[in-house]
Amino acid sequence: MKPRELLWRWKMVRDHPEPGATTCVIYGEKSDLPVPPGMLRTECRIGNAIVRPNDDGTCRLTMFACMNFHFPSFVWNAMSSGWMIRNVIKMETYYQKQCAQ
Repeated sequence: MKPRELLWRWKMVRDHPEPGATTCVIYGEKSDLPVPPGMLRTECRIGNAIVRPNDDGTCRLTMFACMNFHFPSFVWNAMSSGWMIRNVIKMETYYQKQCAQ
């Protein structure tokens, strides 16, 4: 598989749709830069994510996106149910370590 490049922006709104939740709107960033050799540029038309805290200190992430990653559906389903969860946990662990310093 060729590596993918995705240029996107996030607009975050805290305490929406309820107190404690965070809503993010995602949209693709247009670029006149050429795609690096051997890569595919993916497209994100629009998307949103809502993170809602649970009472036990965990949270729930609900995400919808209209993206073209140039993947077959079965590959995207496997990524969204496996890789994405691991990636979010890695980011959370990193930021917890940074905040503890």
